[in-house]
Amino acid sequence: PSVNLVVIDNWAPEQGKTPESTIELVKKVLDISDGGVSVILTSKSYDNLSGEETIAVRAQKRLEEYGCQTWKLTRMDLNDNLRMLNTPDGDFELSLEEDGFS
Repeated sequence: PSVNLVVIDNWAPEQGKTPESTIELVKKVLDISDGGVSVILTSKSYDNLSGEETIAVRAQKRLEEYGCQTWKLTRMDLNDNLRMLNTPDGDFELSLEEDGFS
């Protein structure tokens, strides 16, 4: 069977700098996929202390240099089920329901 999608959940540690060895492993997976396989990396975001953006993504610049796109899913209100999906193609408001997003 051929593989069309690889999902690596929690690819980076929640705290601290992402180890170089982990970034290099991701690069190898991307190189092996060679555009024929979609690769999704998930990780928790963190507060950006530099003040440039409110939410930062682990190794974002390096991953984008490798051809990855960054998508961010954030809560619109802490007491609500509304989410904002920010993608390079635009922002999308989603509602998290019992049976998934709508």
